Amino acid sequence: VTGVWTYFKERRLAWPVALCFVSGILIGSFWLGPTYSAKYLPMKAYKFYLGFFCLILSVKLWLESTQRSINKKKGIKAITQKYTEAVKKAKAEGKVAEMGSVEVERFTPASINFTFWGEKFRANPILLFFGGILIGCVASAFGVGGGFMLVPFITSIMQFPMYLAVPISLCGTFATSIGGIARYALMGYQPDWIMAGLIAAGAIIGGQIGPKIQKRLPEIFLKRLLAVLLFIV
Repeated sequence: VTGVWTYFKERRLAWPVALCFVSGILIGSFWLGPTYSAKYLPMKAYKFYLGFFCLILSVKLWLESTQRSINKKKGIKAITQKYTEAVKKAKAEGKVAEMGSVEVERFTPASINFTFWGEKFRANPILLFFGGILIGCVASAFGVGGGFMLVPFITSIMQFPMYLAVPISLCGTFATSIGGIARYALMGYQPDWIMAGLIAAGAIIGGQIGPKIQKRLPEIFLKRLLAVLLFIV
C-alpha cells in the first residue's frame, strides 16, 4: 500500500492498467489458487514448480535487458534514453533525477491509451483481466504475491518499461494478498499473524524507500537485478 501510494502521488502509476489487472487477480487469487494449492500441491511439487517458474522468468528478464532487445521496443528505448538524459542533467545541477508522469488519454472496455514521459503506450483491458486471473491463481497457490510473474508479463507481453511495470505489479501483489488471505482464512488455514505483522512492518518501510531508489537505477540494471534474484531463488 505504501509503495503504490508513493507511485500514485508521483503520477507514475498507470491506474487503468492496474485496475484491470487487479479485477482479474482478485478472482484468481480468491476462487482458484487456494483451492488448488490446498488439495493438489504437496511441498515436493511446490518447490519444484516454484523453482521452475523462477528460472524461466529469470532467463526471460535477462534476455530482455540486453541492448538488442531494448532497441526492438521503441517505447522502452525512448524511455531509457530519457532517463539517461535526466540523470546527466540532475548530476550537473546536483539534484535527484525527475521521472516522467503518466497521463491517461483514453480508458474504455476495448482500449487503454496513456503516455509516460511523452511516449505513447496502449493496453487491452480484456487481456489484462484474463492475464490477472491466471497470475492471481498461480500466485495465491504458491504464496508468492505475484510480482515475479507480473513484472515479466508487463514488460514482455505489454512491452512497458520497468518504471511502469513496478507500481502496477505492486497493485497486483496487494490484490493477491487480499484475495488469497481471505480465501485461506475461510478454508481454515489461519496465518501466523505475528510473523505476518513483522514482515508487513518491514514491507511498509521498504515501500517508502523503493520508489526513491528506483529513480536512481537505469532500466537495464533493474531488470538484471530482478533476474539475478529470481535465479538465486
